[in-house]
Amino acid sequence: MIPRSLYKILIHSVLFLFCLSLTAQINFNQGYFINNDGEKVDCLIKNYDWLNNPIEIWYKFSEMGPEKAISKDEIIEFGINGGVVFEKHVVQIDRSLNSMNRLSTVRNPEFETEELLLKKVVDGKVVLYSYTDQSLNRFFYGDDESTPQQLVYKKYRVGGTKIGENNQFKQQLLNLFNDCEGAPRSRFEKLRYEIDRLTELFIVYNKCDGSVAIVNSEENLSGKKDLFNLIVKGGIRNSNLEAVRNFINSEPLVLDFENQTSLQLGLEAEFIFNFNQNKWSAVAELYYYNYSADAPVVIAEVINGIPFITRDDFYEVEYSALEFLLGGRYSLFTGQNSRVYITPSVAVSFPINNELTESDRKIDEAVTLANFAIGAGFNYGPGYIEIKYGAEKVFFDIIESRYSSFSVLAGFSFL
Repeated sequence: MIPRSLYKILIHSVLFLFCLSLTAQINFNQGYFINNDGEKVDCLIKNYDWLNNPIEIWYKFSEMGPEKAISKDEIIEFGINGGVVFEKHVVQIDRSLNSMNRLSTVRNPEFETEELLLKKVVDGKVVLYSYTDQSLNRFFYGDDESTPQQLVYKKYRVGGTKIGENNQFKQQLLNLFNDCEGAPRSRFEKLRYEIDRLTELFIVYNKCDGSVAIVNSEENLSGKKDLFNLIVKGGIRNSNLEAVRNFINSEPLVLDFENQTSLQLGLEAEFIFNFNQNKWSAVAELYYYNYSADAPVVIAEVINGIPFITRDDFYEVEYSALEFLLGGRYSLFTGQNSRVYITPSVAVSFPINNELTESDRKIDEAVTLANFAIGAGFNYGPGYIEIKYGAEKVFFDIIESRYSSFSVLAGFSFL
């Protein structure tokens, strides 16, 4: 088991990070909304970094003021300064789904009239809007004088199993941008119905037309601009191993190996998801570590049920491994370049050198290990500091055993 002192360090560290996180969440940003009377109201808006287009917003007038909700029926626009903008429009939208088991058999869009808050992605002479509702993604275009029109893309079923695609959006954009030298016909042939590709095209066209293109993005609000980190990490790892060797005609022998502290070196790759203010990410880690310890025991030889003689014996474990961890990370930003985070993960260790010996005679070896691990840390700029606990797991192939570890790591991001 982990020593009580290390448990205290772990508990106090987690409590510290939790308390820090309570003040770290950036829930409200300076923004505004325009009500149905055309009045602009400056306020603080709760920023959910909306995956789905909202049907209401929460706001307040000061940091300590009460929160209030206002529905989309009561506003015509809202925005967060330097970030996202949503405008309300009455539009024709096709809600046909692209999931294989729910495809329509009709090629043409099946429009419905709805009043929606559309996200303004690119602002300029021609505006690109987006709308998301669960798995439904639609894009619209328009200007200050016209109602936004949907860019049409639709999958549909032809016959029993054949799938067709209506790529009308390519022709719509070709007609719209036909006088722009920066958008040749070949560009539209390979165009995909994706926000990044459409954003690039609308930026090109607005610049071609001589107007200024403004991209509204949550990245303007977050301290995290890139979506990938590669981090070198190193530190100390305290390992604990307990084993029980069972015998047929005698009591089990409990082997309590010493706690050992060793170096741990590795590399972490973090892939940050571009939503919810970059708070969620996937993490892959690879570490090298080793563990070397012994467990002295006293063996009593019994003759006719009477202890006759005792002798000293010792067990020794020599172990080194590569540990691969795959997990998720949730971050809470404490400033423009700082955050606290927690990382639960699944860890698998692949032994390099692995043997258990009794008086220099090999009697067992370690196996590929899988367990649960959890880490918590603080990141400021390129620097990282982290604590990590690996839950108990089976260690040897034959002998019953439990292994756990506690690590303190520091790291530096170079990508």
